[in-house]
Amino acid sequence: MLNAGLGKLPRSARLYGLRGVAEAGNGLDDAAARDFETSNRLDPGHEYGAAGLGVLYAGTERAPEASAILRRRLEKDPQDATLNYLLAQALTREGVEPGTAAYSQARDALLRALRAKPDYAAAHSALGKLYVQAGDDARALAEFETAAKLDPEDRTALSQLAAALRRAGRNQEALAVSRRLRELVIRKAQAGGQPAEAK
Repeated sequence: MLNAGLGKLPRSARLYGLRGVAEAGNGLDDAAARDFETSNRLDPGHEYGAAGLGVLYAGTERAPEASAILRRRLEKDPQDATLNYLLAQALTREGVEPGTAAYSQARDALLRALRAKPDYAAAHSALGKLYVQAGDDARALAEFETAAKLDPEDRTALSQLAAALRRAGRNQEALAVSRRLRELVIRKAQAGGQPAEAK
């Protein structure tokens, strides 16, 4: 359908961006990158493909490219919650250590994302992980609790929350969260016909 659409609208930045998403989903990274770049060229003001490129590169060994692309996009829209979250993810994939500039940049990007969108569960969870790295268990626990409340089916948030509760010595609560996680995994496996295995 997208190819047919591009046959009729060969200068549609949006269609190139959508085709790039479809190609990335099928593992065609080079084709996806070409379409995202074409999308940006056709519409440099809105940059439909910039976020797509960021996501594509963040999921591979090209995380530094993702950071650069996302930073350029953020110059135009510095408070965009999704772009800030993606930048934090790309920086994290590059490797961040507490006390480094990269760690501070990742944390600040997540804080900006949450100022723009306080109910962004994935950003709360990612921020919690950074706080764990820094040994700030109290803040980490608060972020994981918020993430699990906002998205009760987020297995990563529940797993991290259970671990944070154990570290805080709140073992009964940790056990209850672990039970919730196990029930969720079993329910999803039964719905999808897959083995019930927690990730």
